[in-house]
Amino acid sequence: MNALFHHRAKIIETYDGSLPLALFLKQYFRQFPVLGSRDRRILSAVAYAHYRAGKAFEDISDEKKQIAAELILSEQDGVEYHRMLEGFTPSEASATLKLRLAHLTKLGIEAQIDKILPEKIKLSKGIKQSDWLERLLGRTAVFIKAEKGFEKDIQKRLEKAEIPFEAGSTGDFKLKQGVNLEAVLEPKSYRVQDWASQQIAQYLPAENPLFIWDVCAGAGGKSLILSEHYPKAKLLVSDVRPSILKNLEERFKLHRRNLPQMMEIDLTQLPEDIDPLQDQKANLIVCDVPCSGSGTWGRTPEQAYFFDPETLKAFSEKQKAITLRAADFLADDGTIIYITCSVFSTENEENVKSICKTGNFAVLEQQIINGFENQADCLFVAVLKRTK
Repeated sequence: MNALFHHRAKIIETYDGSLPLALFLKQYFRQFPVLGSRDRRILSAVAYAHYRAGKAFEDISDEKKQIAAELILSEQDGVEYHRMLEGFTPSEASATLKLRLAHLTKLGIEAQIDKILPEKIKLSKGIKQSDWLERLLGRTAVFIKAEKGFEKDIQKRLEKAEIPFEAGSTGDFKLKQGVNLEAVLEPKSYRVQDWASQQIAQYLPAENPLFIWDVCAGAGGKSLILSEHYPKAKLLVSDVRPSILKNLEERFKLHRRNLPQMMEIDLTQLPEDIDPLQDQKANLIVCDVPCSGSGTWGRTPEQAYFFDPETLKAFSEKQKAITLRAADFLADDGTIIYITCSVFSTENEENVKSICKTGNFAVLEQQIINGFENQADCLFVAVLKRTK
């Protein structure tokens, strides 16, 4: 067990948040092949617990006590994690945050939970600080979306493999973390997509656009929604990263969708022209802009741990620049859907207000898609229409 304590300390000492924690851990474990699968599993749980809950226990000098507190508060209840921490028993599985805090009190441990999330940042309407904290410290589910025609097959395969799941009404499934889906399901039959992201379909215009531009398309989750919702529309996708566009292309091929037109472009550099948009302007533009990611910190707690509030201004300016530049290529009767995975008003309502004022838009609707109660992410979406 002393070796595990050593590796835990080394991980915390060397990790600076510049890489996703999952990627950093993979690279770290490659350096130490002597670590078996059980050791890697324990160290991963301990590391994630630290970046979820560590700031609440910075005053604890006893490493063993600190690790136990972090595991308990971050809802890591596996017995094997606590064998290395004799004397600190796990709380009840799936206990509420209130019960986990009470359990820590019984163990003589005080949690300073007010230190975990950034203070004095206005949240979007519909989000409570307490709910956000509970999501960061709780378990996050995995959501998949079935490709059309595969809903029953997926359900049968999950049942046969005795994998617990909840089936939604639109071909979506909710599962626990850690399920090896590739061993059970056909890759072409589903896509991993958070519940909140799936809800974007509800905000798409009823009329069928001829030409759609997915700005900041990423790996293509929302592009797949667009191609599914508007199968006859011309679809252009763009991103600054060629590697991510390659991933998007592979996903479209896997799910047998018509390939969209792809373009590598950085809209913050304000290019004078964009070739695919010279002859025809877009009827629908989706701007899923770079943001703090604060609505997804339940899955990426390291972002909360290393978050610098001073970066919010830069994010806000970048979001406005991208959206307003994209708007130059919007048809007169077109629609812009502005999206962030943030819970901060600065990136959401306040930014939309500024965009509307500068670009002459009206807000048709805007709201937070609150997935916290469903063990999912939070997204903000605003539907904008050009005013004449």
